[in-house]
Amino acid sequence: YDLNNFLLDLGTLDEIDFSTVDAAFMETQLFNGKKIGFPAGMQGAVFTYNKEFFERFGIPTDKRFTWDEIIEIGKRIHDQDPNAYLFTTYNGDLDQLLRAFQKQLTGNQFIKDDYSMGFTRENLVTMLSFVRDLYEYNVAEPVERSIIYGNNTYENPEWLNGNLGMFSKFISLIPVYQEASDFPIGVTALPIMEGAKDSGVFTGSTLVFVINKDTKYPEEAAKFINWLVNDPEAIKILGTTRGIPATSVGLETLSKEGLIDPLMNEALQLALETSSKVLPDNAISQNQQLATIWMDTLDKVSYRYVTPEEAADEMIRLFEAK
Repeated sequence: YDLNNFLLDLGTLDEIDFSTVDAAFMETQLFNGKKIGFPAGMQGAVFTYNKEFFERFGIPTDKRFTWDEIIEIGKRIHDQDPNAYLFTTYNGDLDQLLRAFQKQLTGNQFIKDDYSMGFTRENLVTMLSFVRDLYEYNVAEPVERSIIYGNNTYENPEWLNGNLGMFSKFISLIPVYQEASDFPIGVTALPIMEGAKDSGVFTGSTLVFVINKDTKYPEEAAKFINWLVNDPEAIKILGTTRGIPATSVGLETLSKEGLIDPLMNEALQLALETSSKVLPDNAISQNQQLATIWMDTLDKVSYRYVTPEEAADEMIRLFEAK
């Protein structure tokens, strides 16, 4: 379907001021070159870690790890303490993490606009081998355990007991983990491989404000959106309920009022600094039928039902058929 049939191009309305949004960020939020939505908040991906855990095992916090270093450090930690795991994850988190891996490896969209895959079989085997190694070498806690908590790692007793080092989540969840954890937490960038063709790190909008194309009152609707995102009074009312504001006036207002969590702000700046130059996943890369095949593949490798090579062959066959 074509969203142009339903939504107004907000860039044609003088009542909305887009100058308060970073121009480079806004370029990644266009649909067919049009500003059909105003970002209500910004989102990104980082590692969130237990500072006490990192200190206990001598893990540096001032560097960006490579994927290989994640495996090496994780192996060392579990050898030192069989109850400790550097990482916890499940297929939902692995999805975003491996999409970053894929962009670094290839510099492509997951699925290109011409419906060809943005990776080779060899690329896919490399990606899935990393997943196998996470569990094979006890870098990540057993998936049989982590899957119970899914996206709610803050409920995982092993995290709360200090036996898990870090996880990959979206920035908006950081306050939840701070409230649930009895230890200080920090943030660090997602891994980068040597010779990466792109950083692969996702940044985007939490939600967007849009206007129905058939509205009888486009100017009034536009003025209301502009008030929500660019007026200090509205910004203070909304706070970070829609994520960290995407506007300079929003960041300035909430920072002055002490309404932005410093760690959330640090995480967002970190994500933006390392953000992918490959635009956010195109429509075909987000197709739910393909996503189901991909998530099933991650599960099969995580549970070690199949080898990375077997999983890659099956997934490519199913992708091509779909």
